[in-house]
Amino acid sequence: TLSSSSAASDVYKRQIYGFSAGGQFVHRYALYTDPKRASFIIAGGSGWYTLPNYSENYPYGLSNSPFIEANLNKKFQLPLVVMIGENDTNPNDSDLRKTVQAMRQGNHRYDRAKNFYQIATNKANELGVSFDWTFTTVPGVGHSSESIAPVAAELFFNSLNLKNDYRS
Repeated sequence: TLSSSSAASDVYKRQIYGFSAGGQFVHRYALYTDPKRASFIIAGGSGWYTLPNYSENYPYGLSNSPFIEANLNKKFQLPLVVMIGENDTNPNDSDLRKTVQAMRQGNHRYDRAKNFYQIATNKANELGVSFDWTFTTVPGVGHSSESIAPVAAELFFNSLNLKNDYRS
């Protein structure tokens, strides 16, 4: 049947991109759901993150959330890209969350993105599992969806030529 063929199942794969609050949604969607049809996931310009550890309470970490720690192994194998403009460094941005928990992640979006990625890398190493996330910076760009989206689109386009199937 059509649905059983590999080519047919590829038709239903999706690429997911979110920027700023959308990036926050996208990385949480990847953590808390089973995005089987997602062939590529980009969380761009997020203001703060749900860290993949239990040292912070939800929504800043996994403590006191329904997340099952054993699922981290699978989450680290998702095709997740943490994307940030290298100049997204304004600590006084009026839209930047400044709670104590958010500030522990970094003073601005760039630091927070780097911190999120590094914590995930360290946790994957601690668990001894493969880590398929990538950290991508966009040179000369601040907090601008208009400048980040074309880079995300190019990554999506290039990913169409990959032969790896990231779904488990």
